[in-house]
Amino acid sequence: MAQLRVQRLRYEDLLNKQPLLRQIHQADGQPLTAEQNRILEAQLRTQRELLNSLLQGGDTLLLELTKLKVSNGQLEDALKEVNEATHRYLFWTSDVRPMTIAWPLEIAPGSASSHFAGHLQSVGQSQCDDADQ
Repeated sequence: MAQLRVQRLRYEDLLNKQPLLRQIHQADGQPLTAEQNRILEAQLRTQRELLNSLLQGGDTLLLELTKLKVSNGQLEDALKEVNEATHRYLFWTSDVRPMTIAWPLEIAPGSASSHFAGHLQSVGQSQCDDADQ
């Protein structure tokens, strides 16, 4: 960004020096001829247009780089939040014993009893439905 600002200052300086270029003379000190003045004016006009275009392009580039920098900062903040949330909610367990080799054997009785209780509840529900009819 600093380099872009330096270039902008250089272009502004060149633009500000243009009036001095209109006062140039021939090598022998004589004023420029009409043809030379016409060529000089055309070149100065082209140079002015190019410098103005460079200045506008540089301003646009600075603006877009600033927007990009702000957006990048926002994305980095969002990524930090996602990482923190991931670690907070996906990898957090409260008061759970570590899994051992006996874990399947410890789980089996609990899951069997819950399955059996669910089966009994559905059988009881179907008997109530039969009695209602």
